[in-house]
Amino acid sequence: MNIRILVGLVFLPLGGWAQGSHQALQFAGTSNNYIEVTAPVNLPTGTAARTLESWVYPLAYTPGGNIVGYGRAYVNGGNGFQLMLLNVAGSTYLFSDGAYTANNITLATAEIPQAQTWSHIAFSVDASRNWKYYLNGVLIKQGTFTVSYSTPASTDYIRIAQRSDYETSGPGTGYYAPFTGNIDEVRIWSRALTPEEIRHNMCRKLTGAEPGLAAYYRMDESVAGTCLPSGDVCDASGNHNHGSLH
Repeated sequence: MNIRILVGLVFLPLGGWAQGSHQALQFAGTSNNYIEVTAPVNLPTGTAARTLESWVYPLAYTPGGNIVGYGRAYVNGGNGFQLMLLNVAGSTYLFSDGAYTANNITLATAEIPQAQTWSHIAFSVDASRNWKYYLNGVLIKQGTFTVSYSTPASTDYIRIAQRSDYETSGPGTGYYAPFTGNIDEVRIWSRALTPEEIRHNMCRKLTGAEPGLAAYYRMDESVAGTCLPSGDVCDASGNHNHGSLH
């Protein structure tokens, strides 16, 4: 399969477990390599339950970067919601809401996906602020957010491979936290998936009609502009939250 370079990004064949059309997006780890979805709709906001999941192939954790996030802290009266694998001062962060350091989640060495290996990660939270982190379908860590957060209903954008709230606080403050490596099958759900659902779906390409699927990026576009005029990376959920490559 040929490798296609699109605006500094690379669609490439997959190895290992990652599913889909055997393609993924490779990011260079620079501030101008990311996907942005402007004015997304039907995302879980406020304190609503949600799940973020993706296949990732981190090239290194020096410092790593953001996988997917949306919302901005202190903007429209709410917080961001960022799923990351970001090393800051020797600590690897999984989550930040961009405002409350008490809600930051760090990972022990054994809980971090291996570099230069495909891994599936999923992060769910219910309406009572109880969160769970899964690695390759296995529950690795869980807890309850100390501080109540609220993702604004008026969400400016989703970003993949870069923080959506880079200008606010939290790990990587003032830093874009660009991801270095490959990302595939990014999904945002408006409910907390069960462990059985995560294991059942992690190696499957979804239809896009699954209940609660708010955004779904298969990363299998073969040329830029596939879902123009809305974007270059298509949302297969039916919500038309298409993204543009930068």
